[in-house]
Amino acid sequence: MKKKIYLLTVTIVCTILAVICYLVYSPPKTLEQSLSPPKIPETIKYDRGIPPKPDLKTIDISGDKSRQFLLAYNSNYQHPSTCLSKYGFFATWGIMHGGPSGPVIRTKDFNTIKYLPTPKKWHWTTGNCPTIFAMKYKDKENIVLFAPKTDRYLQHGGPMYSIISKDGGKTWDGPINTGLFCCVSMTGMVRLDNGDYLGFYHDMQGKYHNQGLQTVYQATSKDGGRTWKNVKAVAYKPGMGYCEPNAIKIKDTILVLLRCNWENTYYAKYIVSKDNGKTWSKPKNTPWGLTGDRHIIRQLPDGRLFVAFRDKAFKSNTNGQYVAWIGTLEDILTGKPGQYRVKLIHTKCGTGYSGVEILPDGTIICTTYTSLSKKDPKHSIIATRFKINELDKLAQDKINNVNP
Repeated sequence: MKKKIYLLTVTIVCTILAVICYLVYSPPKTLEQSLSPPKIPETIKYDRGIPPKPDLKTIDISGDKSRQFLLAYNSNYQHPSTCLSKYGFFATWGIMHGGPSGPVIRTKDFNTIKYLPTPKKWHWTTGNCPTIFAMKYKDKENIVLFAPKTDRYLQHGGPMYSIISKDGGKTWDGPINTGLFCCVSMTGMVRLDNGDYLGFYHDMQGKYHNQGLQTVYQATSKDGGRTWKNVKAVAYKPGMGYCEPNAIKIKDTILVLLRCNWENTYYAKYIVSKDNGKTWSKPKNTPWGLTGDRHIIRQLPDGRLFVAFRDKAFKSNTNGQYVAWIGTLEDILTGKPGQYRVKLIHTKCGTGYSGVEILPDGTIICTTYTSLSKKDPKHSIIATRFKINELDKLAQDKINNVNP
């Protein structure tokens, strides 16, 4: 009898603790949930239309090992994200595909790398492609990481958490419940003229990624990334799978590039806003050369755009590789091909989720993950560096000898 009472007591206590943990770490229903579109059958298909013809040349620096350097070797780390701040260059990544949030590193000279102390709970409770941003607030700069809670991620949607450092990574606040829901957390961020931030991310309905039921959202922060409000769905179409948005603000135009479900389209998509995210255009096709996954957009000192991504362009000789597109905003908006593409780092496995930073001297740092060789089957975090004038010269000298 005492044993039964003991087991019953333990069961009741465990149940109460589980309920408390759920209530503490799971936010209440938000506006975003009410915006989520209804589930649809997996069988929705689209007519992909006429296959495009490759219309842009590609140069290749992936074999130039002198440009490359390791941030983490043979560790099964994947999906890096980077940011540049007054404290230095920061990077974070996940452990294996969609796994727990990994470490955070900082370097000021790319020779000495420091692993920063972060809350243990961050690594225990979050995962699936953590992202990192330098965000300003009241003349101060926060380093902010975002990631979804892992147990809810396994159901393809859950609370988004953040940790915030006000001192360049020495100490951290959090994990903080943002009140948002996501499959993959913030992958795009722009700062408005009034100092507010628009963050872009996606959530998923349905059981499988290839159903194409993802929705892209935006949310607004007025305090440097600590709190988020005004959730709005900005891109959704059943079967298209719009996801993993990246954004840039150029004068009065906000451009967002979208990954798609490649079973149903030949192109990546883009949307634009001319009124700081109040209204958005309908998704349109990007040029052929921008077709790919997980775009990272940066504006070069001369005004051109540098966009790194995993290539998924139809009949591309670098399909599945880590590449970048160089062109202008006008090229994208008018459907022009752009200037050229460049293969950045070669891989025989997954790659392309990356970070791109432009240093004050104009050096471009592109960071991704790859397996270095058959002898080193686990993924490493690797970066390559160059200046845009070097690529321009290669394109001018060799572009006629390189197939698109």
